[in-house]
Amino acid sequence: MVELKKERSVSLATESVHVELHDEDVSERNSTSKGIAIGALSENDVPADAEAAPKEAAMTATHIQANKEAMNFYKWADCLFWMSICTVVIGGGVLVTATLHFEPDMDKMFWLNKVATLGVVTLFQFIAGWATLHWGVKVNYTRKFLHFNYFAWPILMEKVFFQFESTIITGFWQVWIILFGLLFVSEPMVNRMRFFRILYAALDRPEDHPYTRLWFISQLCVSLPVIAFFHVWMSKIDEDSLVFIPIIVLALGDGLAEPVGVRFGKHKYKVPRLCGRDRYYRSYEGSSMVFLVSVIACAAHYKSFENDKHFAWCICIIPFLETLIEAWAPHTWDNPLILAGGYLVIVAGHYALVA
Repeated sequence: MVELKKERSVSLATESVHVELHDEDVSERNSTSKGIAIGALSENDVPADAEAAPKEAAMTATHIQANKEAMNFYKWADCLFWMSICTVVIGGGVLVTATLHFEPDMDKMFWLNKVATLGVVTLFQFIAGWATLHWGVKVNYTRKFLHFNYFAWPILMEKVFFQFESTIITGFWQVWIILFGLLFVSEPMVNRMRFFRILYAALDRPEDHPYTRLWFISQLCVSLPVIAFFHVWMSKIDEDSLVFIPIIVLALGDGLAEPVGVRFGKHKYKVPRLCGRDRYYRSYEGSSMVFLVSVIACAAHYKSFENDKHFAWCICIIPFLETLIEAWAPHTWDNPLILAGGYLVIVAGHYALVA
């Protein structure tokens, strides 16, 4: 009986040690479980019977709590899926009707652009998921690649390759395409086809369970309308050449924050999760990447500013503001706040110093 207890304890400890959390943000709950396992292996790799029981009890209690949270969440999963289906179908019908009525000059190239955008976004996500499953690329990095994939590609396809003028209609189409693509990673789709499981692997960060889909999709559902809204607004005031500054800050600055934080992050601070009491860790070293990339993004767009005053306004405010937003935003929900903050600074500078 004693030997069985020892073997079970060693097994639990070994499993926990081999679970690697690669995100810059690490949940306190996961860190606690990992700490228990490491402590259990510190004495001859086998815990004493007197210590094993309370440690196993603590781990069991943590697992039970996690399972309760998962069950409460998945009660609503099917409902959310069908609500998403209805939203996409109804929204698509409304957009097609509005496009034919208000934009009758849109030719077949416009519709080809939308199909091509969906295809390119899906292809790149498939490659990212394949890299995670078969090439050992960390999911924390592929998630950051998806930032660029979702936020930048629709605009690049529209402005560079097909050269359409941005309107409210085209802005809503950008949002609709990504929302349609998100159905591919919904639970019913992932459970039925391997293709969709590969797509989901590109964003399935273990420490976000059981809220991976909720956090990922909710932030996209807010971030995409933010980009579309400001893209149209900035096109109307001839500042659309600056639309990529916040996207670069998000895709590269926030993207570099993870590997830098994991590799060099020695000075940690806590951030909350969305609608919860758990705390996650970020590092000052990782957050400094947001500041650095913000400066580079503004400097790279120097010739796109209307005058030097507008440029000085943005390069002096955006790096500090974006860094503070990234530091204070809830775990997984910094994306829409970084985008909105950057765009508001650019637009405010235009009306104050250019218009």
